Amino acid sequence: METVGSLTGGISHDFNNLLQVILGNVELLDSPDNDQETTDESIRAIKYAAERGAELTRLLLAFSRRQILEPKTVNINDYTQQILPLLNRSLGETITIKPLFSDDLDHCRIDPGQLENCILNMAINAQHAMPDGGTLTIETKNTFLSEEYARTHDEVTAGPYIQLTITDTGIGMSEDISERVFEPFFTTKEVGKGSGLGLSMVYGFIKQSGGHVEIESEPGKGTAISLYLPVVDKVEAVEEETSLPEDEQRFSGTALLVEDDPQVASLTRRFLESLGFEVRSASDIEQTRTLIETHNGFSLLLTDVVLPGGANGPAIADEVKNKHPDIKVLYMSGYTEDAIDAKDHDVLLNKPFRKADLVEKLNQVF
Repeated sequence: METVGSLTGGISHDFNNLLQVILGNVELLDSPDNDQETTDESIRAIKYAAERGAELTRLLLAFSRRQILEPKTVNINDYTQQILPLLNRSLGETITIKPLFSDDLDHCRIDPGQLENCILNMAINAQHAMPDGGTLTIETKNTFLSEEYARTHDEVTAGPYIQLTITDTGIGMSEDISERVFEPFFTTKEVGKGSGLGLSMVYGFIKQSGGHVEIESEPGKGTAISLYLPVVDKVEAVEEETSLPEDEQRFSGTALLVEDDPQVASLTRRFLESLGFEVRSASDIEQTRTLIETHNGFSLLLTDVVLPGGANGPAIADEVKNKHPDIKVLYMSGYTEDAIDAKDHDVLLNKPFRKADLVEKLNQVF
């Protein structure tokens, strides 16, 4: 209950601040005395607050293991190596980074972008624990978690794992603090210096990916956080096709947009039209049925996953495909991939999305 209370209070605090920025700047924009400089400043503030709100939501979904992931079969050495230059710039000259990568590392299936976020989060936490400088060691290796280990640790399955450990030479933590570091909004930093969601995001993401997290720390002797990622068979990587920049992307045909929120529907319609689509909109299953019976040329169905009246995206897609078997289908959702059947989870656009995100998903569909 204490964790739930911290979570509720933290969410309320952060979102109220963001809403204050958005609502206050909208009021300023509505003033007849606005000049261009004030308008530009308000727009930038609103954009920042909205992006921060989206990031906060993503962290909360990660903690609750409900974020939408895009896992790939990877060798994590590759992605860890790529993030080293960013870590060097972020941590500064007083922190020495010591990579220890196993040459024969197995493969795992994980969302590489979220894994990089985890590494960055843990590294930044380690930096704060080394105010006078120190060494940050990043180690990867193959390991095996035994049946005995699995019995004494919640949600752990015995078997082969890839172990990614980040160790610092910082001030360390007492046992009572290290037991709480993965709780949401728990932080030992000064007010305004951290959200308290970084490590809870790491924990939720790794658990959602079928892995395990372990922490070892002692005052004056530093901290080591280990991520255990399940081993999978290697598959050949598929080269990603390069695409034109967003501003040069053009599509054609008629899109059927199914979205019950009028503001989201209006914005998405404008995105689609700017990309070259003619758009027909529906807000529920009945309006959708009327459109598919009266129009013969739909090339794209863009539908929310969850709709009023018990309807859902996959069911709508099945009905549309009966009339338009060649139609391309793109789902959008603000919740989780669990809301959509695995067989239909071909392409899913996560809300909130930018026009560039929509373009990326359309390129996967067409």
